[in-house]
Amino acid sequence: MEDPLETLWNIGLSYYDRLKGSAAETKLFFQALVEADDPDIKCALHTNYASFICFFAELLEDGKRRGLVRADVDAVTFGWQFLNMGLAMDVAHMLGFTPEVTRQKVEVWVRQFLDVLRSNEERGALQPVPAALPYGHLSSLAALEEIPA
Repeated sequence: MEDPLETLWNIGLSYYDRLKGSAAETKLFFQALVEADDPDIKCALHTNYASFICFFAELLEDGKRRGLVRADVDAVTFGWQFLNMGLAMDVAHMLGFTPEVTRQKVEVWVRQFLDVLRSNEERGALQPVPAALPYGHLSSLAALEEIPA
């Protein structure tokens, strides 16, 4: 996508759409977090998180260079905040808060997050995402597949 914030918009909503079919993966991920005192698991998780943060930060830095993202944005910090939105969606889904955390509410949540980042000159309406995009192409997810059950 041309606009890095449009990319984040699509990732956020696609991630929400994907939650319904990924209960086993989500449970495995949280189980791995509990086992993070194991050096191999910690290394795999660190690599996974670092790749996501790097990806998000690179998108935001690109947006800053192009004047689409506010110049004063700390790209790494906002990368962590974006990642935390996904973790919050995971927790809400796993604990049965699905009626309270609807797609429409997630759209507002992601839109508000992105509006904070967008430069004043580039504010505009984000387009809805009709269906989940696959995440299997992200190499950082390979680290999760290598964690022993």
